[in-house]
Amino acid sequence: MMHLQDYDLSIVLVAVAIFLASIIFLLRPKKASNDKLPPLVEGSFFSIAPIFFSSRAPFFLLECARTYGKIFRLPLVPNGNFVVATDHKLARSILEDTKSEKPALLYQGFNAIFGGGESFFTASGHRWKHVRKSTNQAFAPKQKDRMINIVQQVLNKWINNTLEPKRNENTPLDFAIEMQLVTIGVIGRIGFDHELTQEEVGIIKDNLKVIYVEYMQRAPQNPLKQIPFTKWFFSGIREANRKSQQIRNILRNILEKHRLKTNPDQNTIIHMICNNKDYNSDDERIRDLFAYLVGGFDTTAYSLAWTLLELAKNTKEQEYLQSELLKCATSKDELYNCKALKNVIREGQRLHNTAALGSARQIGKDFSYGDCIIPKGSVVDCPFFVIHRDNDVFEQADEFMPQRWQKSSEDMLRSMLGFSAGKRNCQGQLVANVELMVILAELCSKYKFTVVDEGHVEYYVTLKPVGSLLRVSSV
Repeated sequence: MMHLQDYDLSIVLVAVAIFLASIIFLLRPKKASNDKLPPLVEGSFFSIAPIFFSSRAPFFLLECARTYGKIFRLPLVPNGNFVVATDHKLARSILEDTKSEKPALLYQGFNAIFGGGESFFTASGHRWKHVRKSTNQAFAPKQKDRMINIVQQVLNKWINNTLEPKRNENTPLDFAIEMQLVTIGVIGRIGFDHELTQEEVGIIKDNLKVIYVEYMQRAPQNPLKQIPFTKWFFSGIREANRKSQQIRNILRNILEKHRLKTNPDQNTIIHMICNNKDYNSDDERIRDLFAYLVGGFDTTAYSLAWTLLELAKNTKEQEYLQSELLKCATSKDELYNCKALKNVIREGQRLHNTAALGSARQIGKDFSYGDCIIPKGSVVDCPFFVIHRDNDVFEQADEFMPQRWQKSSEDMLRSMLGFSAGKRNCQGQLVANVELMVILAELCSKYKFTVVDEGHVEYYVTLKPVGSLLRVSSV
């Protein structure tokens, strides 16, 4: 509950009015030449916002696309020009346009998550460019063998300590949880040259859930939580900030330990950030390490969990993949490059893209789609979950069908936007692909998975299967 205490209610109301006026000013679009705007979804901010900032959001947008068409507007900004683009060609052209930028107001929740200031993930201009440039070598193709080696080590440790004992006990596993433990171990080693302790992993994993729900679901629906001197009246904001600080303390400790190393791994993100002289402070470095951390483990973990769940539900697809992997088991290189494995990975990312709401941009020029004009200055969201389920591109788009990729069309390939596109695409996609390739190859060539409980879907920041349980047996 909010307590005004020393603040007069009238001051707060004036502040809210100023805040809303600022939004209108910042998001005002250039008037379309023919005023032919995309159709507006029926409803008001107060009826749509609670859905858009909830677990239902990806499915709501999918329903809107199949009702209103591949481009429509939501009443989420005062001028009405919040556009959702679900046509893959339009989405890609917007994401790849050099004049398109990340809209600050939509991404400010991430600033709060990372500690209250800009990170390279949310910033534009030099603040973003110098970080991306200085860390690119950590994701270069020449790092692939190192990445594979680390993933194998972390995975084998988890198999020996967790999977094998549970298999022997015939106890099912929640792979959404277990894959987080694997991928967070991987990013700790690959990115930070640090083996995270069990306590550190627990704090990071548990705290992020509280932080995400508060900053990405609850806060966007309440203007008072966006104003610096009123947001602290809310206990949820204070608790989320405290938990963010705990994660930042862990990262600061890792950074300080890295500086003391006599022979640090120079191929890591942390080493490159540590030696980047364009940073103004370690606080900036910590925020960027935070961004790399959260971008580097849960999206991949849930992609793995979703794919294993789909294979467990579709036994024929699982058996086919296993047979093809066993044919390729003469070497690790052949195993990891199995065609059937690549098709399964691609289909898992298509059907359950964990970055479900995709990427948003404030466009720097007019875009047209059919008879509609999207005016310069509009905010456009490109939801990958919806784009990947386009019935005009994918036959039986809501079904898990890996073999569809044996004869993929150009439209199918160009529709896959899971790592975004353009200058702000996912920098860590090589790491993610290596994890998917190695982990699924190793698990699916040695084990069989059956569904005990499908669980349910939740969405906040990432699309995840919650409460899903799989039983594991040897092939």
